[in-house]
Amino acid sequence: MANSDPELKPDPIEIKASITPKTKALVLVNPGNPSGSVAERELVEELETLCHDAGIWLISDEAYEHFLYNSVAHYSPSLYPNQVINIFTMSKSYALAGWRVGYISYPKILSDSMLKINDTVPTHACRTSQSIATKALEDDGDFPAVHAKELERNRDEIWRVVEKYATVKTTGAFYFFIKAPGGYDDLDATRILAEKYNVLVVPGVAFGMPGYLRISYAGLRYEVMKTAAACLEEGLLYLSRIPPEREDAKERWD
Repeated sequence: MANSDPELKPDPIEIKASITPKTKALVLVNPGNPSGSVAERELVEELETLCHDAGIWLISDEAYEHFLYNSVAHYSPSLYPNQVINIFTMSKSYALAGWRVGYISYPKILSDSMLKINDTVPTHACRTSQSIATKALEDDGDFPAVHAKELERNRDEIWRVVEKYATVKTTGAFYFFIKAPGGYDDLDATRILAEKYNVLVVPGVAFGMPGYLRISYAGLRYEVMKTAAACLEEGLLYLSRIPPEREDAKERWD
């Protein structure tokens, strides 16, 4: 794990300092999860060159490639194709979560190794899942762009609520990553939001970032999202006004 820069993007200096003789690959999630940050072409190429010079693989996880805002463009690594593995998923791009369909792109020299990995994977995409994914590609190739456009209203609604708690308005995926208000532990904040305000968020500790909360604006129709945003706003206001030592339910998750 390497620290990000102030905009929650990968920091090449931090990454370079983290590489050791035992390092085999760098995993880049772009757009990012949980941050929603987008690494622009210049940054991606810098990371590609870093991996090339260090003699390690760049594994580019591009699950959120279609979820971009503010005219931001996605860039897929291509400088050194013989050192890059690209990962994609239909779960995000075509909202096929649960059908377990994705695909990867890799250089031919990895074919034998990939087959070895495939032999050890206990589950695979069933025929039905593959048929559904194929049909989605054939019938509605514009779905990802349309879906992302629809999410913009949700994004704007949630940003209105979290702006004062966020360090940056990221431009990808469907998440905002904010500091838990009022000095709360992220697990306590998550519990309070769930129990008192019926809002589910993910604690930052799950991503190696304690003290933060990941908030998703996907999966809900806009009218429902407005209700959820109002609940979230009330919950965050509570956390910012009631100090942790005064919070009446001091239970912690085991």
